[in-house]
Amino acid sequence: SKTVATRQVMGGSLAGDLVELPAGPVGAALGFEYRKETASYRPDATIQSGELGSGSDGLPLAGAFDLWEVFAETRIPLVADAPFAHYLGLEAAVRYSNYSTIGGVLTFKAGGEWAPVEDLRFRGLFQRAVRAPNLGELYAGQASGSVAYSDPCDTDRAPSAALKQFCVSQGVPTAEIDNFQQDDVTTGVFGGNPDLEEEKSNTYTVGFVYQPEAISGLSFTADYYSVNVENAISSISVQTTIDLCFDAQDLNDPACQRISRIANGKMSRVQSYNANIASFRVKGLDLTANYAMDLPGSWGIAGNGASLTTRALASWQFENESVPFEGGDPEDCAGKFGGGSCSGQGIPIVLDFKALMGLDYKSGPLGVSLQGRYQGGVTPINEGNVIPKIKQRIYADLAVSYQVTENVELMGVVDNLFDTKPPVIGFDNGGDTNTDPAVYDPLGRRFLLKARLSF
Repeated sequence: SKTVATRQVMGGSLAGDLVELPAGPVGAALGFEYRKETASYRPDATIQSGELGSGSDGLPLAGAFDLWEVFAETRIPLVADAPFAHYLGLEAAVRYSNYSTIGGVLTFKAGGEWAPVEDLRFRGLFQRAVRAPNLGELYAGQASGSVAYSDPCDTDRAPSAALKQFCVSQGVPTAEIDNFQQDDVTTGVFGGNPDLEEEKSNTYTVGFVYQPEAISGLSFTADYYSVNVENAISSISVQTTIDLCFDAQDLNDPACQRISRIANGKMSRVQSYNANIASFRVKGLDLTANYAMDLPGSWGIAGNGASLTTRALASWQFENESVPFEGGDPEDCAGKFGGGSCSGQGIPIVLDFKALMGLDYKSGPLGVSLQGRYQGGVTPINEGNVIPKIKQRIYADLAVSYQVTENVELMGVVDNLFDTKPPVIGFDNGGDTNTDPAVYDPLGRRFLLKARLSF
């Protein structure tokens, strides 16, 4: 088999000051970009024949798209060095993109900054963004396989008269409807969809920066964010597709369009490939604090001065909600695991709180860095999970460097200094690894020694 992917990019931009205002120069940038991406997959004869029994149709795949983009950005200072307005300014940007797959889309942002005094600055921004479907989502080869399902038309499920009528309109023979029984399995079809549209998102951020002049080297920042994604690309199971169709009881409903029956009324094929059906919403708060200071001379080595830099970051995610399809039940995974959608097979756990604190010491040729990471505990989204809770984890990393000569630096690193173990949460919650390696360290304490030579 052979897979080939290529990307061609061409672009240009101009940036500079347009005009001088009393508060400062108006900056602007203009530019364009052209991009073309292609991908192809050529399975060998064995795969195409289906002899591997993988469920794949084994068909060759080829796809491409290109796009032109033009953009403009500006930053406008409105007021400077005025009472209650040390600085007041606006920023804006707009980008038009024309894709060969989805057509033209417009994205933009608008925001501003206000510093009532030199030490304190408030900021806010709104952004409209899109994500066009990538080549894999568009053109990935479609695979098929046998899937167990439940057909509402089956007489054992006692369909109502109205439901029987809909079953007949969908393809169940009238003469068979009162005694109709489904097969044990149907064929599910999964993979790419060349008719996908773009995902759309609205993002709001608001926050502040505080750098007190009285305490040199100290700064605080806080930013609240809210992100809403609509028309998101996802896929739903064969059974969910069937349930949605029979909830709507409309042959023109998108879910019903994905169901095929043969002459005897049996479901022969249910399409479960990528579609623009999901939505997401994320809200949270990010905090940072930094302080750099010089240490007393006695803290230095070999007559050199010494400095210490401290940094702390904390992130709260109040909400991480997904809706798998329009009308579906929302599921908030912030601080949760399990349930099929909040962790497991390729789905990492979303921590609702995490923090990092670092100390950096520097004196002449010696540098020492100690970093601690805190990960809050998470609870199962469904009651009855065999794992009642995942406790918080604390990791520490240590790095020491020494500049031996102008051209030689030695460094030693210990990651996961205290050998903190990952939680064992089982296959249903964590997938094949029985844990979540995207969040927790599965390797334990480890060491690294290295030398850097420059000439």
